[in-house]
Amino acid sequence: MVFVILLSACHKGQKETGDCSTDSLVLERVSYHQPDLEVDLGVGLWAWPLPMDFDSDGDMDLLVSCNDVPFNGLYLFENPSGPGEPMPVFEPPVRLGPGKKNLQVSYVDGNARIMEQGSEYLNFSVNLYNQPVEIYPAEKLEEAHQKIRFSLWKMVDYDDDGDTDIIAGIDDWVDYGWDNAFDSSGTWTNGPLHGYVYWLENEGGEYKNRGKIMAGGEVPILRLVNQTGFYRICAYVVYDSFQFVVVPDPMVV
Repeated sequence: MVFVILLSACHKGQKETGDCSTDSLVLERVSYHQPDLEVDLGVGLWAWPLPMDFDSDGDMDLLVSCNDVPFNGLYLFENPSGPGEPMPVFEPPVRLGPGKKNLQVSYVDGNARIMEQGSEYLNFSVNLYNQPVEIYPAEKLEEAHQKIRFSLWKMVDYDDDGDTDIIAGIDDWVDYGWDNAFDSSGTWTNGPLHGYVYWLENEGGEYKNRGKIMAGGEVPILRLVNQTGFYRICAYVVYDSFQFVVVPDPMVV
């Protein structure tokens, strides 16, 4: 109802000119009646939170990227509380630029790193979107799926070897369709909703696709003792199966 009223209303300039045609319609954001009111922080549909110390003042601010309407944009909610405040009240949002879908934040050596599918935005707090660097071609993972809504990429040392790997989570809605697939008896008539997690291993700065990680799987590096010392068991995940390779570990007891 509110949306219909907004579409039907004229703004002040239109009333003065008498032109209320849809071609000249300008929507205006409705303000809260109480500007000093403190409320739960909200942004809008498809909002991607990016907690980070954006202004380098020692506390955690909140960036939110919203690629939908009516609140499209990348917004900074500054934390004015200072370090150590467990329940900060953020400042009103400041729009820094356009919103993007699927932005993710990772923390590497204490630094916030911002990624989207296959790419990183270098020194994001200074450059925002102006310095993208491709890390791995996203289409090499996404081409296996027909109906993607989310493609979320994060940095993590997954195999615990001291460098930064990438974990990519991708969904596929082709079997699920949408939420209206119940018949008159309440039985679901479509297929399941699929979600996949890929491990891209960092080998000397080059990322290699090690396939899908099984749900409930363990971190694929284990160490065990045998009579000759330590051995490393590498469980490389290849799509829907595990392949185990045993190699000597230079560490000894």
